[in-house]
Amino acid sequence: MSADNDSAAQLVRQGEQARKQGDLDEAFNLFNQALKLYWDIEDSQKEQISCIYCLADILRDYGVPEKAKVFYDLAKSLEDFGPDHLKTLEARNEFAHFYLNSENLSTYVDIEERLVADSLRVLGADNLDTITYCSNLAIAYVSFGRAQEAVSLLEQVVATSTKIQGADHKDTVFFRTNLVTAYQAAERYEEAEALRKQGNIEDDSDITIADDDPVRVSILNQFAAKFIANKDFDNAISAYEAAISESTHIFGAEHKTTFIARYNHAITYTAIEQIDKSISLLQQLIADMKQTLEPDDPIFNRIYKGICATYENFGGDEEVAALLDQLKHS
Repeated sequence: MSADNDSAAQLVRQGEQARKQGDLDEAFNLFNQALKLYWDIEDSQKEQISCIYCLADILRDYGVPEKAKVFYDLAKSLEDFGPDHLKTLEARNEFAHFYLNSENLSTYVDIEERLVADSLRVLGADNLDTITYCSNLAIAYVSFGRAQEAVSLLEQVVATSTKIQGADHKDTVFFRTNLVTAYQAAERYEEAEALRKQGNIEDDSDITIADDDPVRVSILNQFAAKFIANKDFDNAISAYEAAISESTHIFGAEHKTTFIARYNHAITYTAIEQIDKSISLLQQLIADMKQTLEPDDPIFNRIYKGICATYENFGGDEEVAALLDQLKHS
């Protein structure tokens, strides 16, 4: 048995002990460390599956069954189909996004790198799933200062998507927009501007991405926007929550970037028909903005227009009308 295998087995035993003692945080951390070691050990699929089931059980015990399901689905797919099956690759992508939503970007990148390598081997470079995984990895690279690697990946992604789906397809437009971001992060401004002038990119003045976002906050906002485009609203809400946390850490709670992230987060609840939740969050947001910003700040008008557009089907609602009135008097 290798040293890594011994270390992984020891972590599993420690995780089991921590779980028996009711220390779920420590147990999750230990099983997670063991799983990472097993990834690099040959013929360890049985041990990997066992660790994933243990992590799923811990999440279930935490009272977050929707997150536990991501782990259960991956473990079951590995058991039933093996590591290279299309269903398993899809399950691994969902598994990666758990770590993204938990703001564990290093683990997210680790999983996505392995997923991209396996998808290229199994599905090929011209597969739509493969180029999506490559795009996800590329924009994560940007946040880790690996912009040149991101550019290389995204240039290939854009070329492949254009060939398969056409230049005007929404996915190609999204990938091209990410390439502009990567060019800027790599300080290749002329190429970024040239690509922008070609057209067929998303409107980067949209409220979902503030002008002074650092790359990490922009990436989380872009993930959220992509989730919304795919009608994956739960993950979109999680991504916006991560953006709020990141923006608060970088800029502070009273910065416009944080306010915009909070606005996007609040508005997304309308998509899952949690109108009361959305309105409550917006009421608190507007109150906080009034404590910080000047009454004529343009952000009030931007949010007013955003609320009008989002709630156009709820025009008669008294609470929405009160929100708009609150903004009018800003």
